Amino acid sequence: MKSHFCGVKSSRQIYLPLKIPNNLKRQINLPITLKMEKLKLLFVCSQNKRRSLTAEKMFKDNPDFDVKSAGTENNARVKITLGMIRWADLIFLMERKHRDRLKQHYAEDINPRIRNKTCITFNIPDDFTFMQPELIDILEDHLAEHFDF
Repeated sequence: MKSHFCGVKSSRQIYLPLKIPNNLKRQINLPITLKMEKLKLLFVCSQNKRRSLTAEKMFKDNPDFDVKSAGTENNARVKITLGMIRWADLIFLMERKHRDRLKQHYAEDINPRIRNKTCITFNIPDDFTFMQPELIDILEDHLAEHFDF
């Protein structure tokens, strides 16, 4: 049976699923209920119409994640903001040019605000349509490198 939680495969462990029987919780003086925060994922592409929006929709109903997507272009469906970058625990970029655009656009903010953000670049070209099965397969393959499904 698959776990309800998707653990992060990373040297920077962010959240850890913890299941402790109630009788053991009382013995070790832990609260009966432990609240786990959702991992905040931000998916970024150019227009926020195909790749990043597909990734967002893939995670939309997963109770373990809060998910947003955005684009780096001025005419993107949803344009990325510094607030989104601050909000995210993990940022997934579809191509290297998206990382470069973030660095260029937020150059003055790189050091204090987003220097320690974990950004992962997939190198997925803009050759797909929204929710195209091949795009979903590629995204699943890339995400499997970072999450246990």
